[in-house]
Amino acid sequence: MKTVVQHAAGGLAIALVGLGTGAVPASADGSGGACNASLVTGTLTPFTEYMNQAHLERSPLQQVRDAQDPDTYIRTHTILAQNMSEPLWRALFTISDGSANPLLVNVNQDHFERSPSQQVGDMAQADSYVKQHTVLVEHVLQPVLSAVSGDC
Repeated sequence: MKTVVQHAAGGLAIALVGLGTGAVPASADGSGGACNASLVTGTLTPFTEYMNQAHLERSPLQQVRDAQDPDTYIRTHTILAQNMSEPLWRALFTISDGSANPLLVNVNQDHFERSPSQQVGDMAQADSYVKQHTVLVEHVLQPVLSAVSGDC
């Protein structure tokens, strides 16, 4: 998504670019396929682009004139907030979908479908029990780690 906000006085044209699916090139030339940006990168990219275009490349007088048009000023900053929060919402849905599945499978198969005495027997084999639950925790946390660090 690309939104261009044109200031009423004609002096400001800022392109606020949404990150779409969060995919970024895996290599500098873009030839290495795509991967999901980290949550930090996905959130800060729209902010840094905005800061460069709207503040660092414009004089203080131009910025004061921009602020005198409240409709455009508010709309620009609303779009900026939306673009910065989009990766967070996308990550939350990915985390909730990815984390819940292994946990639900474990609870259904190893707890609801087995009698208490079978579960006690499973716990008696401590090594196997600990390994199984360590893998479960790893699978539950993987979507969280991928969202925070990116999966490049």
